[in-house]
Amino acid sequence: MNSLDELDKAAEDWTPEKAIEMVIANHFYSVEDLRVELDRLIQPVKDKLALLELGEGTTEPSKAIATTAAPKGQQALASLDDDEIDDPEDE
Repeated sequence: MNSLDELDKAAEDWTPEKAIEMVIANHFYSVEDLRVELDRLIQPVKDKLALLELGEGTTEPSKAIATTAAPKGQQALASLDDDEIDDPEDE
């Protein structure tokens, strides 16, 4: 579960009455204390937005390098017959 899902779950009980209660409860903080708390609460969102901005333009698919040789082990696998492959359902 990501942090947004956790936030949605935590906000399920949120009502206008609870909002009023929280405003009154936080009224006793100084403006500076409220700013510090707000900055602390929204920092994860700011961090995620910064990461998204860094990643813009990097979604272009990378180009594969064409090769003619089969990867190691693939030739051996291709040479096996169906009878030589262990099947758990057969046991």
